[in-house]
Parts: sequence; C-alpha cells; structure tokens
Amino acid sequence: MYLALKYFLNFYRHMHFYIPANLDIDKVLQERPPTAIKKCNVTYLIYIIHLITWIPAANKGLVIRNGYVPINSTLLQRRIRNYRSYIDYLLVNKIIQTDNQYIKGKKSKGYRLAWQYCQGIKKVTVGDESLLPSEKNENQLRPSIKRKYNHLLKWYNSDLQINYALAMEYIEADLHRKLSAPVLQRLRAKPQELRNPRRQYQSATVNIEKIAAAHFSPFIDDNVCRLHSVLSNLYSPLRNCLTYNGLDLVSIDIKNCQPYLSTVLLNPLFWSDDNKHCALLTVNDVFSSCKRDVFKSSSSLSSFIMLCKNDKTRTGSDLHKYIELVKDGVFYEYIEHEILKGTVKCDNERKKVKAAVFQVLFTDNRYIGQEEAKPKRLFKKHFPTVYKIFSAIKRHDKTILPRLLQRIESHLVLLVIAKRIAKERRKLPIFTIHDSIITTKGNEEYVRAIIADEMKKAIGIAPKLSTEHWHPQNLTFNDGAAFCKDQPVAA
Repeated sequence: MYLALKYFLNFYRHMHFYIPANLDIDKVLQERPPTAIKKCNVTYLIYIIHLITWIPAANKGLVIRNGYVPINSTLLQRRIRNYRSYIDYLLVNKIIQTDNQYIKGKKSKGYRLAWQYCQGIKKVTVGDESLLPSEKNENQLRPSIKRKYNHLLKWYNSDLQINYALAMEYIEADLHRKLSAPVLQRLRAKPQELRNPRRQYQSATVNIEKIAAAHFSPFIDDNVCRLHSVLSNLYSPLRNCLTYNGLDLVSIDIKNCQPYLSTVLLNPLFWSDDNKHCALLTVNDVFSSCKRDVFKSSSSLSSFIMLCKNDKTRTGSDLHKYIELVKDGVFYEYIEHEILKGTVKCDNERKKVKAAVFQVLFTDNRYIGQEEAKPKRLFKKHFPTVYKIFSAIKRHDKTILPRLLQRIESHLVLLVIAKRIAKERRKLPIFTIHDSIITTKGNEEYVRAIIADEMKKAIGIAPKLSTEHWHPQNLTFNDGAAFCKDQPVAA
C-alpha cells in the first residue's frame, strides 16, 4: 500500500480525482458545515475520498480485508497536516467508514466508502495545487531513470488508446453478472474472501479513465526495479480493448516465470565468484547484494554451494526433476496433478495452483506448520532438496527469495531483452507487464526469438513462452463466457 500511495503522489500533479458519482460534496458541506476544521479545503476532502478508490486501482495485488483500504498516515500527513480532522468529518457524516485497526510497522488503518457510495464513480478536476508533491523528494522518474528506461517509457504516449465505450460496456456487464451470481465473484488466495465486484468495477473505471486521458504514470519501484504503470494495473480482460496507433497488441509471456527463474539459484555457478559461465553473474547489483543478504558468513555460503553442487542432489534427484519440469513448461501441471491430486477444481484452477506455488516460494519457513500450508508440506515431500535450498535463502528474511527473483526478472526483461529489441528495431513499440513483453501484431515471432535467446544465455535453459492476442473478440468473463465475440474491431 505504501508503494501504491507513493505511486499516486508521483503523478498527482494531474489533479484528477475519482469519487462516487452520487456524492455531491459541495451540498454536503453546505448542509453540514465542517465547524471543527479551520479554513476547510474541499480539495482535501475530495483527495481522501479519492484515495479509497484509487489505491486499489493502482495496486492490483493489494490485500483488502472486508473492503477496508489501508492508507499510510505518514504519507497522508505530508499532503494534509491536519488530515485527522478531515477524516473525522467524513466519518461523522457517514461518507466513509474505518476498521480502526492499526498495527505499528505492519498495518495502516483501513477506510472504505459507506455502502450508499459504492456505486459508479466520476472524475473531477481541481485547480488547487496545495497537494502537489515535492519534485525533489517524491518524483520517481528522476532524469537518470528516464535515461536508463527511455527505450520503454517513450512508448507511453497518446498512440496507446483504449476503446472507451467497449471497455465501459464490458465492466458494466461484468458487474451485473457478479452481482446476479455471487459464485462468479472470484476468491482471493489470501485472505479467503469474495472480491467485492463494486470495488473491482470502480478500480477498472479509474484505469480506463486514466488510459483514455493518456495518464499512464509509468515508474520504476526502488525495491525490485519493476516497471509499474496503469497498464500493469488494468483489469486483465480489458487489455483486449487496447491498441497502439490503431494496431492490435500481442503479449509474449514467460510461462512458469518464477519457478523458471528460480532454477538459476540451483546452479552453484550463480553463487560462486567465477562468473565466466553464467551471463547473469555479470549483474553485480543482483547477485552480490543477494549473497550479502542471504548468507552471514563465508562458511554458510560454502556449504550452500556444496549443496547445489553435490552430484547426489542433481542427476536423477528431486532437484534434477524440478529443473526438468520447469524446462518443459509443465511444472504447474505437475503441482496440480501430482501434489494437489486434483483437489483444485474451479474456474480459476491455474490461479489456485500458482497461489500454492507462491506459498512455497515466498512464505516464511515457519509457516510450514500452519493448517493452510499443506501445499508447502507436499512440495517439501516431493522436492526435499529444492525446498532445503529455498529455505536456506529465506532463513533470515522471507522476502529475499521473491525479491531476488523479481529483481532478476526486471533486469532481464527491462534492461536486456527490451533494450536489445529497442536497439535492433528502434521503431517497434514495446511495453512490459513484469514477465511479459507486449508489441504490435505481426512482430510477435521476432520478440519471442529475442526473449528465448536472452533468457537461455542468462538462465541456462530456454523458457517456454505463450502468446496472447489482445482483440475485442477475445473479451471473456471470468467463467470463460464470451462477451463480444461478434463485436467489430476497435477503431
């Protein structure tokens, strides 16, 4: 959530806000004057209301419990010194609600719109510049970042368009279906609760509006150097409504990406000082910081290298089997059929399987004893050596493994593959969504070849790739039902 709010403040200078369509804030102020706020600034009220809608739209993976959106008070206070008074006014007048739960260092207080305002949203524009962030302190796109990633950032322009009418028609239909049939409201992997279809609708609307206004807001996060934008946060079916310069787009995706990237960590060369045989080892900021974070002494690093190198743990072992499954692009299928034994039966089976794999890769080692950690225990049983290696990496910090994998991904996708494409075909539009590269229709085979070549050089094995054509006729609902199969192509 902290990242999402920083992301918001970075492009807040556009001064566009998204608030409930049926909320007349001026009328509320007239009927119930905010006597407890000296020189009340209506922009501040709109801003806070907007955050509740905007933060989920800007952070697709944000965990929201019971509809309460966490808002970091420290960041909020930088914009509104007496923010508490404004929040109290909104609470007293039953415009927003709070869970009133704060856990220092772990959880910010959560806020949600009162039920009567959980309908459509509208865009409002204000001219008050009092909330503009400090360019020096909060502008993520520093000149050095712009230069480093210009080969990607330059394509975020007005040629990237969305079929606004089609996109809005789709999310209206999607909302109606989910409200009529709650079974269609997808379950989150954690926590196990139904997603709020009205919030999904509002988030989708915000991102549609932003693309229509050419406010793409790309930025590079300072943790794992991923490129985030409105494109990466867009509700995935709506990608079929996008075009670039009137041309359809195609996405080339690295299958089983996190397990695939994890195979390089099982290569002892990755951890040694001999970087002659592994192209990725020349990326000093990736592996040197990893070794520093993962291992606190040279002896533990040496024993770890021996574990990866030991012949008994390779040929014919579970480690070898893991690599082969990933190499063949069938790792998720193996997890589903051999480990989960077909227990995952729903319309979103692949997402459930991926959630189980991410549990193995990304949760704390101590989590294995929890009742919900059955997939993790089964993985340990089937791949004991792999589990031991991953556990060693996470011994001191559970976030090191996911951060390392995402850092490797971002380096290869953004600075190796995308840069090579930009150098060889300077006029070819390219975008990224983490482990995917998007380009215009007709160029997908070229992009596939570059991804395969560079990934094989870096990781040691070629990735399995999938191609997805973004087109209005491919719009479907989350149960697979077609939306507009006969819809004409967007202009």
